Amino acid sequence: MRQCAIYTRVSTEEQVERYSLEAQKEVLTRWAEVLGYEVAATYTDPGYSGAQEDRPALTRLLADAQEGRFAVVLVYRLDRLARKVRLAYDLIERLEQCGVGLMSYSEPNINTTTSIGKAVLGIMAVFAEWERDTFAERSRLGLRKAAQSGRYLGGIVPYGYTVEDGRLTPQPEEGAVVRQIFTWVAERGWSTERVAQELNRLGVPPKYRREGRGVRGRRTAGVWRGGGVLRILKNRTYIGEYTYGKRTRKPQPDLVPVAVPPLVEPALFQAAQEQLARNALFAARNARSVYLLKGLIRCGVCGRAYVGSSDYYACVGRVNRQASPIPSMRCTAPHVRRAELEESIWQDIRTFLLNPGEALQAFVNEESPERNEVSLLEKRLQALIEARARLLDLFLEGGIDKQTYYARIEDLEARIQEVQASLEAARERSIAERQRKEALHSLESLSARLRDRIDRLTPEEKQAVARELVEKVTVRPGEGEVEIEVRYRFGQIAPHTGRRVQGNRGIQGNLTYFLPRKKPGPSGKGEVRVALIEEHRRTGASARSLARKYGVSNGTAWRWVYGKRVRPKREPDPRYPYPLPDALWQRLEPLFEPQARGAPPRYARRSLVEAIFLVLREGRPWKSLPSSYPPGKMVYWHYQNWVSQGVWAEVEALVSAGELDSSPGAC
Repeated sequence: MRQCAIYTRVSTEEQVERYSLEAQKEVLTRWAEVLGYEVAATYTDPGYSGAQEDRPALTRLLADAQEGRFAVVLVYRLDRLARKVRLAYDLIERLEQCGVGLMSYSEPNINTTTSIGKAVLGIMAVFAEWERDTFAERSRLGLRKAAQSGRYLGGIVPYGYTVEDGRLTPQPEEGAVVRQIFTWVAERGWSTERVAQELNRLGVPPKYRREGRGVRGRRTAGVWRGGGVLRILKNRTYIGEYTYGKRTRKPQPDLVPVAVPPLVEPALFQAAQEQLARNALFAARNARSVYLLKGLIRCGVCGRAYVGSSDYYACVGRVNRQASPIPSMRCTAPHVRRAELEESIWQDIRTFLLNPGEALQAFVNEESPERNEVSLLEKRLQALIEARARLLDLFLEGGIDKQTYYARIEDLEARIQEVQASLEAARERSIAERQRKEALHSLESLSARLRDRIDRLTPEEKQAVARELVEKVTVRPGEGEVEIEVRYRFGQIAPHTGRRVQGNRGIQGNLTYFLPRKKPGPSGKGEVRVALIEEHRRTGASARSLARKYGVSNGTAWRWVYGKRVRPKREPDPRYPYPLPDALWQRLEPLFEPQARGAPPRYARRSLVEAIFLVLREGRPWKSLPSSYPPGKMVYWHYQNWVSQGVWAEVEALVSAGELDSSPGAC
C-alpha cells in the first residue's frame, strides 16, 4: 500500500476553534483510507503562522520527504501549509524534487500529481495570501482602534497597575511603592541596587510573588533586583504616557498613545532620570585612581568632559581619537594640572566645612516659597475645574445660550492650561528645593562629623564630599593662562571661601581661577636639568617625584640624578660545554618537565638549553644569539622560569660535577 503523510497546523486561538488539530487529523485520516493510502506519519505545528517557513514539524516533513518515506502529503487546506504564494510554491517545488505530491481535502482541484491540479494550485495560493493580508489588516485596524479608546491590549502589566474592564487601573499599595522608588532616587540620589536592597529589607513583595505566579509560565526568584527597579524608573507609563506598538520589529512602527492614570508627577519622573544619569556618570566601575573632580569638569570649547590622568585633566575631544578622528577637528582646550586644580577646590570645600556659619542653618529652617506656591496653584486649578463643571451644568439646564457657553468655556480652558503649566513648573522647583534642603541637612551633619578629621579623609571620601558641593567646573583657554570657572551647588559657599569672584558676578557660588598654562620655573632643557639636580641634592626627593614636578619622563630624571644606567657585564663561564654533548643531554633531559599534550612545541628543549649554555659560556647578551637558535627573549624567559623553579640549580650541579666529558666533541 502506498504511504502518505498528514500535515496539520493552527496559528491562533480563533483558528483552533475553526480548524482544530484533532478535527484536521481525523478528517485527513479517513480521507487517506478512502484514497487507499497508509498514513506513515503525522506532522503537527500548533501555534505557528503559515507565513513563516521555520516550523519544527514542517522541517521534519521535508527531511523525511528526502528520505522517501511517503509519496504524497495530505493537508486540510492549502493555507495550512503556507499563506504566502512564494512560500507555497517553494515548498511544493521542494516536495516535487523528492518525488512527493500534495493534495488538499477542502480544495479537491489542488493535486500536484496532475497538471490541472498544479494550475489550480497557483490560483488558490494567491487567494490564500490575499485572505491572510486582509485578515492581518483588519486585525491591525481593530487593535489600533481599541488602543485609541484606552483599552490595554495585553503584555506584562506594569508594577503598580492592574487590568479592570480591559483598562489599566492603579493598584493603591503598589502605586505607593512606585512613588517611593522615584522619591528615593530623585531626592536621595540612591542607586537602583540600593533601592532593591531597601525594598527587600522592608519585605515588599514584587508583583509576581504577591500574585503567586511567574512570568510567561516561568517562576521568578521573588526578590527585587536593580534591573527591575531600573525598568520601573524608565517606564513612562507612570506619568500617563503608555504607548502601544513600540515593541514591534517593523522599521516604521505605527505607535498609538494610550491614556492611563499617572502614578508619578512628571517633575519627579524627570528628576529621577537626571539622577540616574548622574549615577551612571559617577559610577566607580574599574577606575584605578580616585579623581577628586571625576565627572564634574567640562570643556568650555567643545562641551565634552575632561578625564583625569596621573598629572593632568584633559579634554576628551583632544586626547581621544575616537571622539575626534580628524586631527584638524580636535579640541584645542588646554590640559589642567590635576594637583593644582584639586588643591584649589579642596581648600574652598575645606574652608566651608570648617566654618559653615549661621547662613546654612538659616537656609535650612526658612520656609519654602515653592511649596506654598504649589499649594496655591493646586487650589486655583481645582477652582477652575469646578467652575468649568458648573458652566456645563448651567448650559445643559438652559441658563445660557450656546454662543455664550463656547466663549466662556474657551476662556476657562485657556486659564486652566496656563495654571497647569505654572503648577508643573512650581512642582519642579519644589522638588529641586526639597533635594537642596535634604542635601543641606546631610551637609550640616557631614560638616559636624568631618570637622575633627577633615585632614585625614581618604581619597574616596574627598571625592564624595566634592560631588555633593561642586556642581560643575568649566575650563576655557586664556592668553597665557587657563580660566577655570567653578560652580558650587550651594550659593552659601562663596562668602566663606575668601576668594574673589570673577565673571558672572551676579551669581553666588561662581569662582574663577586663573592657572598658568606652563609650569613655573626654568623653561630650557638645560635649566630644567640644573634645577632638578639641585633640588634633588637639597631635598633628597626621588627621581619620580621630580620628574612629575618638572615635566620630564622618569627615565630622564633618573639619568640626570643618578647618571646613565650601566648594566653589569656578564663574565664568561667556561664550565658550560658548547655544543651540548649527547651524553650530558641524556643526563639533563629528565630534569625538565615533559612536553604538554597538544600541538608540538615550536622549539625543542635541547636547542633552548644549548642556547643558554652558549650565552653563559661566552657572557654574550641574550639578544645576540645566532639565528639558528630560538629568539633571545624566549630563551631568557625559559632560563628565568627554570631558575625560579630550581631546575637550573640541578643543571649547574651536574655541569659542575665533572663526571662527564664536557669537551665539544664528546658523545
